[in-house]
Amino acid sequence: MAETIQLEKSILAALKNSDDWRTLELASLRNLLREINSSVAAASISLLTDAILNLSAEGLLSVQKQDYTAHPVPFDPQRRNDETYRSAFFTRDSFQLRLTHEGRRTLGFLPPEKASDDHFDDKIPTLYRAKYFEPDLEGAVKEAGERGEPLSLLMLDLDHFKTVNDTHGHPIGDEVLRGCGEIVAKHVRGKGKAYRYGGEEFTVFLPNFGLNEGIAIAEETRRSIEAAVVSSRNLHITASVGLACFPEHATVASELIKRADEAMYRAKALGRNLVRVSGESENIQSPTREVARREPTPGGLSDEEVRDIRKTYFRGGRPECPRDGAILEIRKFETMAQRTPTLLVRCPLCGLSQITEGSS
Repeated sequence: MAETIQLEKSILAALKNSDDWRTLELASLRNLLREINSSVAAASISLLTDAILNLSAEGLLSVQKQDYTAHPVPFDPQRRNDETYRSAFFTRDSFQLRLTHEGRRTLGFLPPEKASDDHFDDKIPTLYRAKYFEPDLEGAVKEAGERGEPLSLLMLDLDHFKTVNDTHGHPIGDEVLRGCGEIVAKHVRGKGKAYRYGGEEFTVFLPNFGLNEGIAIAEETRRSIEAAVVSSRNLHITASVGLACFPEHATVASELIKRADEAMYRAKALGRNLVRVSGESENIQSPTREVARREPTPGGLSDEEVRDIRKTYFRGGRPECPRDGAILEIRKFETMAQRTPTLLVRCPLCGLSQITEGSS
């Protein structure tokens, strides 16, 4: 899994200098990857195409191919497991890749383009090393201030982890750490950056995530860790999470860390397996809390935004929400009276929901 994640990050970084479609063959893609991270350039064709399709499925990368009529044909995700189709798409002639808006946002959370394995933790290769955390956070806070955007910081600590090591031994403890680290990385991917802060503690920062959105990620991550079976001993473990936001709770990185850390320790003091927000009331009765999302912008989509979404969809692309860049969920409805279908457009992040009528 760590090898795949490294490969996917390198593919994104290799495409960062192109705003348009990049025409490639597997050999030329390998040459680009060799400049970014030589250790992944020798990946098998299967691993390489899996990485491309994983990025496409997550809305970070668009994939297409020119057919004999010179019209672009997007990769059909329904045929991902069809080896003949995959081989024809990626190994016969060239194909085209382009970063989506979400992919470009993700690039902001990648290490420098010459990054190596040194950026990632030895025991949990899905997470960044602690030594990069504070400099990265300082840069993210500065950028958030310049853009007038929020930023959420999470501090996570595994509950009763010492008992795991004392009872089952350190090798099993390492398996628990890796399993939980992968859960944290999965929930943060494409949204922010996750680090192993030390011991059994993780940190996450989420640029352009306000308080409610930070709570959503924190709560989803806490629940996933609680529900997971980790290690070869099939162990269960929980996590306590503290959350602080820029600029509500602090305007400098060091103070933001302090406030999130204090909130995390309050979660432990109040019974563990909790998400606590810096400075909130302590009258909390349950380890669960409502998972709130961004509210949709009033007024819905403009006519121009509707036209762009419909055009992208009917050309085989993956339309993005004009509010936050998330990949839109679209359901198509066709009637005999309409030449083009009606679309129900939903954004999974901001809650936007709108019907766009087809033409008669």
